Amino acid sequence: MTTVQAVTGGIALLALLVSIATYRLNFRDKRYAWEDQARAQAEEVAGWLVREMCDEHEEVEWKAYVRNGSKSPVYDVLYVIHDSEDLDTAMPEFISLVPPDTTWDFFPKWFGEEPGGNPRVYMTFRDKRGNAWQRDTHGRLMPTRRPVDHAPPANRVTGRIRYDMTRRPWRARIAEAVIRRLVDRGKIGEETPRQEDRRSDIGGRLASDHRTAPDLHPGSGPGA
Repeated sequence: MTTVQAVTGGIALLALLVSIATYRLNFRDKRYAWEDQARAQAEEVAGWLVREMCDEHEEVEWKAYVRNGSKSPVYDVLYVIHDSEDLDTAMPEFISLVPPDTTWDFFPKWFGEEPGGNPRVYMTFRDKRGNAWQRDTHGRLMPTRRPVDHAPPANRVTGRIRYDMTRRPWRARIAEAVIRRLVDRGKIGEETPRQEDRRSDIGGRLASDHRTAPDLHPGSGPGA
């Protein structure tokens, strides 16, 4: 290899490394930008407690606040109050929707007496994209998942959700489609061969287990 070829190869390798590094940096910047955009609305949602006068009880009590400072509504707000020992101390409050640029307030319904010290707020909610978020008792914002995330999609006409309908695994759906196509083409009967094969397979396994399993009936052991 001549000196010119070595220099050319080195320059090509350096250019390749620079291209890879540039691609990775661009990819990282785009990922960070997407994460910031995804968190933008959630950052505008918070909850807190303030001591205020309650007109109903005519005394100063803790009052709960939920603030949605974004330009879009947030949904399914779950508001939980913990005491200084991080235990639930009031009835959880569920708010189906908080409009844009709105502050929601209410007086909590305590399980017993008001907690001493400084109670803290734990919240979960859903943004305009349907993503679920939680803001823990220290104010930290993190994405989360809730049982409602696994609910089936709503009907396109009525908007209702049928929780009795479960979505089967994709492998089961593919297998059913293949079997249905084979039945339509007359390659197999209406699942009869499948059932026969399954029964014969199970029967063969049971017979094999019966031949190899020890006899555990009383009186059949070595000391009988």
